[in-house]
Amino acid sequence: MKSKRPVIRRLIQYMLQFKGPIGLAFIILFTAIGAQLAGPFIAKVVIDKHILGIERVWYQADPAEVPRGLNAVSFRGKSFVRDDWFDETTEQYKKAWMEAQISQVEQDFYLIPVPVKLDGKWILVPNSLADSLQIEIKDEKGEKNLYPALKLTPAELRSFYQHDLMPVLLLIGLFIFLLFASNLLTFFQSYLLQATALRIIQKLRMDIMSHIQLIPLRYFDNTPIGQIVSRIANDTEAIKELFISFMATFVVSGVTIIGIIVALFILDPPLALIAVLLLPLFTVIIVIHLKYSKIYISIMRARLADMYAMLNESIVVMPIIQAFRKEEETMKEFEALNHDRYINQVKQFRVFSVSSRNAVGLIGSLVTAIVIWYFGQESLQTAIEFGVFYAFIDYLSRFYQPIIGFFDQLLGAQRAIISAERVFNLMDEETEDAWYAK
Repeated sequence: MKSKRPVIRRLIQYMLQFKGPIGLAFIILFTAIGAQLAGPFIAKVVIDKHILGIERVWYQADPAEVPRGLNAVSFRGKSFVRDDWFDETTEQYKKAWMEAQISQVEQDFYLIPVPVKLDGKWILVPNSLADSLQIEIKDEKGEKNLYPALKLTPAELRSFYQHDLMPVLLLIGLFIFLLFASNLLTFFQSYLLQATALRIIQKLRMDIMSHIQLIPLRYFDNTPIGQIVSRIANDTEAIKELFISFMATFVVSGVTIIGIIVALFILDPPLALIAVLLLPLFTVIIVIHLKYSKIYISIMRARLADMYAMLNESIVVMPIIQAFRKEEETMKEFEALNHDRYINQVKQFRVFSVSSRNAVGLIGSLVTAIVIWYFGQESLQTAIEFGVFYAFIDYLSRFYQPIIGFFDQLLGAQRAIISAERVFNLMDEETEDAWYAK
């Protein structure tokens, strides 16, 4: 009586026999993915807090008023402290000190030593002593406001960045370290998973070999030898690729997608919902892909087995074929099998080309355009953090890579599942006791 256990469950049972190395590989894998996903966050901090931090609110005071330990920049007899340099113990100094602002106008940076409470278009208005910044306000009254401005020389501009240099270097060093660590961890987990996959297939092949020695002789009388050889050699090799793909690509893709969605919610929850809503859409595409691809792949694998069987039988009886002038008939039979496999493979490629990279790429481009429009619209109304925009686009581009990789592996996974069905059908054949099994 043949077993009715699902193929996936039986494959998992083989995996569980090597759960130690597989578990270790997954731990290494999760650590590597975490290191990879930290990159955009590091870039966000560098951009928003340090590179663009110069345009935050500054507070100016006499040097003697600045407490020890608080970062400050000396400029023309005054000390300037950026608002993110204060902590709980120094927060009260903000009330006593006057606000200032540094802004870029055209190619240069200007220090405005008075509070700027208005947003608008900044226009340089030269005068005899210094430059003045004119802000055009598009309000109901159409009023314009002038603020004094001091142009910063390159050396003066660098002085305002002096407390950002070391943190930026440390963050860049952290980014490089995580990059190397991620690549090294990815190598170890890939090596460990592939080695484990080979051990699983080695165990599976030994189980098949032990089983077929107990199958009654009538089975071999009714089954072409080429089909049996194909199952032991080719089908088990396809299963090996399934283990490597499942334990690497599929798991990596799933964990990466979850990590990216979490990062997107941290950056911008409303836009992150778009990525979440995309998952059911991609799931529908995958289900349709699997439904139609499995039909064609099953036929392809069956025809390949028939071709192996025919080749094996033809080679064994080739002298008889030649003696009875059956070459043309044999060629036609082989050609029919070969052509049928070709037709189904073309149909499967059509399904793959429509439902994989093309569909994901089109949807990804549309969503990216929506995100750019959203941030562009926000920038017209309020100031947005460019680092958040950069990190969001970076994570969004990474969001589609595992999905495309998932599609790329589906074809091999489907072939492997069908191959596993054929292998387990062989292993489910009834056996009989033999003297060497006792």
